[in-house]
Amino acid sequence: MQRFSRGIITLHLVLILLVSLSCMTQKKAGIDKTLVDQVRMDDNRNQVRMDDDRNQVLMEVDRTRMKSEQYVDQGDYKSALVVYADACRKYPDNQVLLTNYHKTIEEIHHAADAAFSRNDFTSSGRAYYILLKNYPFFQELVPEVSFDKTFLHSRLKDCGSHLSQRALTQYRKGNLAEAISIWKDILLFDPNNAGIKKEIDTTTTQMKNLLQNKE
Repeated sequence: MQRFSRGIITLHLVLILLVSLSCMTQKKAGIDKTLVDQVRMDDNRNQVRMDDDRNQVLMEVDRTRMKSEQYVDQGDYKSALVVYADACRKYPDNQVLLTNYHKTIEEIHHAADAAFSRNDFTSSGRAYYILLKNYPFFQELVPEVSFDKTFLHSRLKDCGSHLSQRALTQYRKGNLAEAISIWKDILLFDPNNAGIKKEIDTTTTQMKNLLQNKE
């Protein structure tokens, strides 16, 4: 009888142990499932965040392209390049942005060459000057441009020479105001030209003296 009682107790203990193990297994399985679900939720959130960031970059790249195109159409080449410079500082590794930047640079170069060909030396000089001022920055990002600083300096010198000849021609004809206007055009792309500034000051004084003599 005593052995029978011990057997029952042992059986109860075994059953209790099995039940406990079963509960622990179920609890562990529940914890594991919760962890898996949490990891999946975190991955989904991260993917959504990455997609949002990517879409935001794409939208900003497209906005930059459209704004720059508007400036180019208006002849405001400085602003067209500044827009890209700002965007490239934020996204220096975005290849679409760099490709568009390169395209804009070449468009401005083409516009400068076209103006030079039709003897519009004021417009061409301004465009070449803007390219020269921005050359150090975009050369770091877009080194494969179709021109260099030597070419830009040469074209600027030619533009200045042609306009100086025009100004001198107008001066000799007595068209002092027209001569001054042309010399001021040169300062748009050669702002530190002391000789041109002196010509403007001298001719302006002559104009004032002529007006006083007429009075």
